[in-house]
Amino acid sequence: MLLQLKELLNKLRARQEKRNMALIELMNNNIILEGMKEQEFLIPIRNKDLDLVVAGIDSSMLWQEFMTADILVVRGVASIISYSSNKRIETFYYPLGIENKIIFEEGLDIHELSCFKSLNRIKEEIEITQNLINDDKADMLILDGSIIPLPVDKPEEESKLYPLYTEVINKLAKLFNSAKSKDKILCAIAKDSRAKLIIEKAKKKYEMLKGLYSSDIAFLSDLMPENSRTSVFSYEVKQPNKSYVNPILKDLEKHNFNADINVFYMRLSLLDKPIRIETVVDLQKINDLAGILSSLCAINRNYTYPAVLIDADLKAKIDQSEMDRIITLMSLENLTKTRRTNRPFR
Repeated sequence: MLLQLKELLNKLRARQEKRNMALIELMNNNIILEGMKEQEFLIPIRNKDLDLVVAGIDSSMLWQEFMTADILVVRGVASIISYSSNKRIETFYYPLGIENKIIFEEGLDIHELSCFKSLNRIKEEIEITQNLINDDKADMLILDGSIIPLPVDKPEEESKLYPLYTEVINKLAKLFNSAKSKDKILCAIAKDSRAKLIIEKAKKKYEMLKGLYSSDIAFLSDLMPENSRTSVFSYEVKQPNKSYVNPILKDLEKHNFNADINVFYMRLSLLDKPIRIETVVDLQKINDLAGILSSLCAINRNYTYPAVLIDADLKAKIDQSEMDRIITLMSLENLTKTRRTNRPFR
């Protein structure tokens, strides 16, 4: 085992040496990648004064699999903070009476169960965000994670969950359009993204990067200085036949959302990794968005994440005891847990 560990460490050191050499070569040249919407690849960020109302929207969920049915408990919360002259003035929450939603479904296969959980969570967050925009409760709205569902969240058209998926896409398209029409700042932050948008483009342009990086975050963690962002890219560029490859973007377009989803990365501290920002904000407003996010994340150099999202995450957390009570009640109605749940060993 020690010999294997030594070999692994040697491989990691050798790869890092190759990375360092490649990065030196990159930094000695002006980095230009296909799809860049701005002239520079790395752009400094300047903090913006905080004089606005910011909402962070997050949710949590717990679930229980029974032999014939599945129960999902979802709680969505918006933490809303009012800032004036960079000072927090007031914090409040939406909805006022934070409640759990219990959702029951029968006859799902393994893939459908994953879609069932994800789509209901996304639906809850979209509805909260839409209500905040309708009631003009915030100037800026920040979602946790990706701004659109992942392709794996789309069920087959024959699935009983397909109407739920269609409802989510329709609500999401309306949300994006209403945010733009009401001039609200809407974005999402993915703190642990595994996306490969930038590194795949970089590998095509720079041969020496092949085999060295597997994700944008790994690549940009070595490349980006603090208080910088990357150029903006489109979430996905339409193909020559004017269609998207990503099925979610295709469906959003069918539901009348035709604007770009812009993507960029921010690095605010050398003690933390870059974060991925996805937004429907127009290109000319990206500097303002980055400056506001930088100010919101300035509270901790080790964890550069907006306090409003941290607060929403804490408020949305569901206590396991609540789920246990629901499970007990459902078990009284002759719903049997899976054999995996009931096994007498780990």
